[in-house]
Amino acid sequence: MNDRANFKFKPSHLGLCVIAALTSQLVFAEAATQAESEQKIEKISVIGSNIKVNRDTGALPITTMSSKDIENSGALSGDQLLAEIPQVGDTAFNDARTSSGVNDARGDVSSINLRSAGSGNTLTLLNGRRLVLHPGTQSEDFVPITTVNSNTLPVKGLKRVEVLRDGAGAIYGSDAVAGVVNYVLDDQYEGSEVSVRYGKSEGTSQDDLTLGGVSGFSFNEEKSNLVVSLNYLTRNGMPASDRSYAASEDISGDPRVPAVLKNDTDLDSRHLGSPWLEYSAGSTFHVRPINQNCATAQPKGLTPGTCVQKSALTSDLAYNRNQNNSLTSDLERANLYAIYTQQLGSDLELFAEGIYYYAKSTSDRYQAHIISSQRFNVAKDAFYNPLGRDFSVRNYRPIDAGPRVTEVTDDSYRALVGLRSDFGDWSWETAALYSKAISDDVTYNWVRLDLLSKAANSKDQATAYNLFSGGDVNNPGSSIDPTANSQAVINSITDTIYRISQTELALVDFKISTPALIELPMGGVGFASGAEFRQEKFDEDRDTPLNSSFVDDVTGVTLAGSNALGNSPTLDSAGSRNVLSAYGELYIPLLADLPFADAVDLQLATRYESFNDIDQDVLKSKAALSWVANDYVQFRASYAQSFKAPGLPQVVTEGLARSNTKSDPVYFNENGKNVSQGTTEIRSGSKLLAPEESTNTAAGLVFNPLDALTFTVDYWQIEQENTIGQLDAQTQILLDALLRSKGSSNPFVVRHPNLEIIQVNNAYVNLLPRTLRGLDYAAYYSLETAIGKFDFKLSAAKMLEFSQEIDPTTQLIIDAQAAGNTALLFNGLKIAVPGAAGTQLMRNGNPEWRGNGTIAWSLENWSAGVTGRYLSTFDDTGVNNTKDSLGNTIYLAVPSLFTMNVYANYKFTSGAFDGTKVTLGVRNIANKQPPLASGSFGYNGSVHDSQGRYVYAGLTYKF
Repeated sequence: MNDRANFKFKPSHLGLCVIAALTSQLVFAEAATQAESEQKIEKISVIGSNIKVNRDTGALPITTMSSKDIENSGALSGDQLLAEIPQVGDTAFNDARTSSGVNDARGDVSSINLRSAGSGNTLTLLNGRRLVLHPGTQSEDFVPITTVNSNTLPVKGLKRVEVLRDGAGAIYGSDAVAGVVNYVLDDQYEGSEVSVRYGKSEGTSQDDLTLGGVSGFSFNEEKSNLVVSLNYLTRNGMPASDRSYAASEDISGDPRVPAVLKNDTDLDSRHLGSPWLEYSAGSTFHVRPINQNCATAQPKGLTPGTCVQKSALTSDLAYNRNQNNSLTSDLERANLYAIYTQQLGSDLELFAEGIYYYAKSTSDRYQAHIISSQRFNVAKDAFYNPLGRDFSVRNYRPIDAGPRVTEVTDDSYRALVGLRSDFGDWSWETAALYSKAISDDVTYNWVRLDLLSKAANSKDQATAYNLFSGGDVNNPGSSIDPTANSQAVINSITDTIYRISQTELALVDFKISTPALIELPMGGVGFASGAEFRQEKFDEDRDTPLNSSFVDDVTGVTLAGSNALGNSPTLDSAGSRNVLSAYGELYIPLLADLPFADAVDLQLATRYESFNDIDQDVLKSKAALSWVANDYVQFRASYAQSFKAPGLPQVVTEGLARSNTKSDPVYFNENGKNVSQGTTEIRSGSKLLAPEESTNTAAGLVFNPLDALTFTVDYWQIEQENTIGQLDAQTQILLDALLRSKGSSNPFVVRHPNLEIIQVNNAYVNLLPRTLRGLDYAAYYSLETAIGKFDFKLSAAKMLEFSQEIDPTTQLIIDAQAAGNTALLFNGLKIAVPGAAGTQLMRNGNPEWRGNGTIAWSLENWSAGVTGRYLSTFDDTGVNNTKDSLGNTIYLAVPSLFTMNVYANYKFTSGAFDGTKVTLGVRNIANKQPPLASGSFGYNGSVHDSQGRYVYAGLTYKF
């Protein structure tokens, strides 16, 4: 239950919406009576305000990328483009996620993470209105997050990208915690152009071809205007074997590994799930190539060169899954948009948008293995059972079935229609939009558990599957299996499995503004007001094998795992939400033309929102102050509140399965050792979640010593309460060990009678406060010379703090470890307590510094430039098995990285090629590889990429 006793003022949502609508109508009526002959001054929209003003005052910290900046970046996708902005953090949703299983958002998807506050904390707009969320979810802080897919919009065709680096909940919506990214399409394009571009990643099979066209024209006596744009991209992907650092999951031998970490097992991500069967028949055994460790009494019928050893699988048989993994996918992408405007009268205009996005991503992924909840039995009379007794399959990967092939098709569309008008200084606008996104995730050649069990238990050689055949005795970790079962048998155990996710957004709004509601001696008071209704929907439908259990053919017992091999069951989920909101905004000139102040302006805004599924209405405000001291110096500061409701997947998700390797101090194998093993974690949503609340403060300085030279520095801080997260499964396991040492247990950790973990059940919870602080720096300089014009841009972001207060459970475990509780030791060693608690600064994709610099030159028909991008070092805490002499954990330091891009353009303005522009460019000109990090591909894909040196050439023809 939410405590609402502290709310002294709580107007109803209907009342506030009515007030906003009535206010809007009254001021609209007043504006309509003004004389049409009054002199009109062009008004512009400035991100961060709903008031159309006569000029951008620079009162808010904004980063803008123009169409020229976008083109010169050489970026092909949304994630590459946003990486040019230092305030954008790591990209959790990306094409090269190492754990992109069926439960992940995968395919052509990229998230937006402003301030590193999390992908769900950035409000993303198109032409000032919300974009539909991508249907797929991704785990951040162990909870499913939905975000806008930045690849939905074309890189070519954008007029500009605006990033408001300031809390804007009261302006655009209470979930604009870290700021706002606004994409602006060119609705005034005149003429036509076609373009072609080809690019290739050096030393790999990855290359791409982009075709594009745009046309804009007016008709109907200049009263009608239409702009249409189409862009198509096709890309050949890259297998992991194309990059030496990604070819193997074992990077412990990489020469870049520090000597002190050479033996750290966290640098070897190979998996014990292999073609070498591990089974239980009274004791635990496994099949292996013949060596001196094999038992003397061998079952008959084993493959020549193999034997059975009495123990669990050993690390020398670990399987390198990257032999069958794509590093980047094959991709087709199409972006289409049309913008239409129609003058209905001297002051009234109709406008409409239509947008369509299509992408198909195809990639290979290793074949799955049996997890602990799927351990089925094989009868003693099965054709390929050499034991003469029943046994239980503990671990096996049917690599002879070949890799799974994943095909993800993403579609989204958006239709908008609206009216707007200017009457004197007043502007009003209303619009309705509907948008839908669909992600169809299909996996071919997935082994089904029931079919594998049936084949393994078959008494007929023609239909029987041999689990005992092993792999390549000369290369045990190879993906080539010379002992493969017949193709007919393999075909009988595989299936095509799908997951279809959908999101919808419907929105209706009305807004009105004026730069001069009333006139004060210091100037006009700007005013804006409006109301909005939106409906959001989320739906996820999973194929039957993904969420159905399996009945063991021998015992008749229902197993907990799903029917898709290697996958725990995840249930379908669906939810919807209605949101009503109303806002008001004032821009007040306080002082002007004084010795100490050319202008002092105050922005005040408040927004009321009501959610039909949350028992708490919201009233959030913002205040921003701008003090222009003189022609050279401006100070700015702001205070903003935000409110982020739990995402629909965080509320409605049931049975979301994740499997990761965890260390268990409780379970001991037959050799009396603790073992790290794949542990299934079942995560679930909660209707008891409280909303996250945030306070954003900022202060900055703008210094213009020369007309062409500008320096800015801004301090910012975000304080969040009730952040939604989850205790790591490792923390739950450690809590279970601690409680068992005291005579009880953790009910969320489910174990077999032998104490081996079956699964960990985990619900999403509200955690303790989180604080982020940082500094932004920027410098801009333009220089006109006899040899051309030079533009210098430098932008940098420094993170000062990124901390999460430690929750009581984690603190309890830390205290027990500090007290020397031996029940928490893993083979005599202390286990690092994971999670997002404590400082995250300079850890796991959160570097202290990010920076970008550009030098651009132009002279007549020529232009060229060079861009540099810098990321400072951070620690990889996934490497935590090595201690120093004092017992402190030694993490892997991920080195800093500086890369440079260059480009050159030539534009023909006469002759046969008039209207043609030629572009040549190179990204990562020094061909620097990503720094070493733990994980399946040997680098951190959320901050670095595998593209290497990328050379491209383009041709554009305007007519």
